[in-house]
Amino acid sequence: MFGNDGQIQHAGRAMGPRIYRVCLFEPGAVVPKVQLMSATSDEQAIALASTIDPSAEREVWDRHRLVAQIPAVLSPVLELTVRA
Repeated sequence: MFGNDGQIQHAGRAMGPRIYRVCLFEPGAVVPKVQLMSATSDEQAIALASTIDPSAEREVWDRHRLVAQIPAVLSPVLELTVRA
């Protein structure tokens, strides 16, 4: 249920920000790093997670619900030319 202000309501009370988990899967790591963050919506959680360590694949979780998978952004490879 949504209240007049657009906030999610449960049992007549508006719910505030939720705690989301961001799992960071770094290349070569066996276990992902996990960061907690607070966001008021899935969209905000995804936007915030997109700014965390772009070189790692990321998953955004709301309790047991997978909200999004964010691919790693690979930096462009610089091509070096050796001149004799």
